[in-house]
Amino acid sequence: MDPRYCAQDVLWCSLCKDAFAPMYCNVCHTHLCKNCVEKHFSDESKVHYVVPLKQFLSTVDNSLLDVPRLITHITTKYKKLNRVSCLSDDEIWTRGEETVMRLFNIRGKLVKVVKTKSGKIPEDIAVTRSGYLMYSDYTDSSLNLVHCKWFPCTTTN
Repeated sequence: MDPRYCAQDVLWCSLCKDAFAPMYCNVCHTHLCKNCVEKHFSDESKVHYVVPLKQFLSTVDNSLLDVPRLITHITTKYKKLNRVSCLSDDEIWTRGEETVMRLFNIRGKLVKVVKTKSGKIPEDIAVTRSGYLMYSDYTDSSLNLVHCKWFPCTTTN
């Protein structure tokens, strides 16, 4: 079986396309086999910085490990918060072990409260691309769309 066409995560040399590439040029963003490194350095049009692939990958991994920064803390008043769904960068729908879903702004202010149509706890929540809240009801296997944009909330399923 030709290894170039099998489902393996193998990096091939960008120059010869035939050999495994254990080296990487940080300047050109090029994968290189040991035989092609010298050929790559012969291109004097730019400075090259070739490193072992493992060193490059460890640098990439470390740059992805940013420390999370807490932007805000929102007290939802749920005993257990189960689901969140972002309406926008500034508003978040939440669901807990209650028959209501709450919309909070990023500063933690309660914006809206929506009660489920069945009076049961919703299973899951999501926000449509149009910005409407949707929730699933486990008891009657329904999917409910809540219209809350510019007028009092109504639920349809």
